[in-house]
Amino acid sequence: MSTEFEIACITSEINSCKRRLNEVNEDIREIEGKTSPTIARGLTPSLYEEQRNLRREIRELESKRDLVELVGNNPNAEDLTNRGYAFLQDSDWWNASKHFDGALYVDSERVSAYVGRLCAELEVTRESELVNQNKLLSDNPNFKKAVRFADENYRSTLEGYNSIIKERLEEQKKQRQYNDLLEKKRKASTEDDYKTLAKEFRSMNGYKDAAVLADECDEQQYNCLLEKKRKASTEDGYKTLAEKFRGMGGYKDTRVLAAECDEQYEKLKKQREEDERRWAQELRKERKIRSILTKLHLFVTIGGAVAFFGVLFFTSIIRNHVLSYASISDNGFWSSMFNVTLPFGVIFVLYGIFSRLLTNRDDWGDEDFMALLFFIVWVAYSVYVANIAYKGLFLPFPLYLILILVANIIAAIPGGIIAGAFSDKR
Repeated sequence: MSTEFEIACITSEINSCKRRLNEVNEDIREIEGKTSPTIARGLTPSLYEEQRNLRREIRELESKRDLVELVGNNPNAEDLTNRGYAFLQDSDWWNASKHFDGALYVDSERVSAYVGRLCAELEVTRESELVNQNKLLSDNPNFKKAVRFADENYRSTLEGYNSIIKERLEEQKKQRQYNDLLEKKRKASTEDDYKTLAKEFRSMNGYKDAAVLADECDEQQYNCLLEKKRKASTEDGYKTLAEKFRGMGGYKDTRVLAAECDEQYEKLKKQREEDERRWAQELRKERKIRSILTKLHLFVTIGGAVAFFGVLFFTSIIRNHVLSYASISDNGFWSSMFNVTLPFGVIFVLYGIFSRLLTNRDDWGDEDFMALLFFIVWVAYSVYVANIAYKGLFLPFPLYLILILVANIIAAIPGGIIAGAFSDKR
């Protein structure tokens, strides 16, 4: 096939693609005229994809036509390669790449053309500048083909470029890691921070003074643990410290310190267990006392209520019978009843204080208020009886009751303080 015929065939394909591209563009403009471009892309995505494919195909065919023309005018691969390197010297990357492509079109195994195209792609004017790249050459298809078709000596040269880049990138990576660790070391404050840093410094395999810095981190971790041991006071604290001292792998006297922490842990554990047993015994004792007092409270409350209302009921009956059949004066009768009723209130107060002392309480419970209530009501009733008995100044019962309630509340304050003092001593 002659060069002119091949160029004509390629040109025909280009014109065919352009005609189809014009038709697609017309269809797209018609759709976009009726709606927005965004909506049009959603309605007819296949048209836009075809448009992109046609444009790409036209570019490829034009490049191929240029390449055929170039090779047809100068079918010498070596000459095309030399002209490509000349364009590299002028930093004309497009023409350089074009001539290297032409050389490879003629000789698909020409190593210098692959290397030249690699230089044009990376935009370097000389092959020796490839070592200044910040990316491995081994990932580039042109480099792979150059290594594939090169002889042993030139392959070693090309691989040497890649090795230099690899070493430099690894050095840069280590330097960044080293700088990051230095910054972390500057901000570190806990034993866990220093432990992690020591491990990471040692993983750098002796880079610069990484080993020295790892030892410094071990010392800082050791000092942090010593300070925590000095302040430790709980079981968990000593247990954690013992584990961390052992984790330092025998650094200085960490094994001895771990044993001391274990000893303190066992001591605190034993003390806690003893305290728990003692508290459990005291709790059982208190629950037993509260159970007895609850039953006694119920008995006293019901019994006191029955006694109270019984006295109120029977005193009137007894009074009528006694005054009718005995020579006891009215004043004498009520005076005797006063002497009988007053001790009931005192019994209730003593019961309330007794329950407070046994249960070691500082707050007021139901039995305290019940005792005080019975005492107030009983004293009020007794005063009322006394008033009738001694024919003193007559006042209505409600007023007497209010006065006695106030008086007993005031009187109960120092009694509560005294009971609280007894409770605190217990």
